[in-house]
Amino acid sequence: MPLCYAGRQKAMAFRRTTPSALDIHSTLQWRVWSGGVFTYPFSQKTPKAPLKGDNGVSSKVLRRGLFAVLVVVALVAGVVIGMAYQARTVSAQPQAQVSPHHAQTIVDKYLGILNAGMKSGTCDFSALSSVYTPNAAVRLTGGPFAPGGPFGPGGSFGEQQFHGMAAITSFYVKLCHVVSQKGVAQWKQDAGYLLSPNVLNSYEEVDFAGQVGGRCMHVFTISGDHIASLDWSVYA
Repeated sequence: MPLCYAGRQKAMAFRRTTPSALDIHSTLQWRVWSGGVFTYPFSQKTPKAPLKGDNGVSSKVLRRGLFAVLVVVALVAGVVIGMAYQARTVSAQPQAQVSPHHAQTIVDKYLGILNAGMKSGTCDFSALSSVYTPNAAVRLTGGPFAPGGPFGPGGSFGEQQFHGMAAITSFYVKLCHVVSQKGVAQWKQDAGYLLSPNVLNSYEEVDFAGQVGGRCMHVFTISGDHIASLDWSVYA
């Protein structure tokens, strides 16, 4: 066999047995040509392919976590919306309205007690505690309450303001003794004007044996079912 031919045969044989690039990098494993055989000198293990279903498990866990978060958010939103709705409902509920006749009813009761005390013969005004608040106030101006009058500055009583039931009751007893010199005084309402749900402006005349003896104005401030304050002014 010619030398050149023999050399060509060896070269071809060597080429056939020499590992190609595909052999070296096949399926992510390194194979080394050594002495005519392929060896695996690297200690690294072949990367483990994901087991079937791993991605599915991760996705399932992610979905469950997301669902839990959404549930919590929904619950919190529900609580907030519920509280807002309840607050709105309470604020939207109509407040208890005071009857426009409520103040007048109390004033009528007061005038009845006032007139009954004047007619009692003993100036008994103990029933006033049922129509006045315990810490009520009575303020007086004009007429016998003006300067020089019995209740005005320089007068025999010299008082124009009374606070609390004891002082107020004492005032009515003194007033009864003063006006009884003219006869039995009886107050009658001429007109009443509601300034607000709890404030009534009342105009009265006081009669003695059927004769008009004077005119006055009362401004009643009502608290609940009682008179909290009375501003009494005599103008005629």
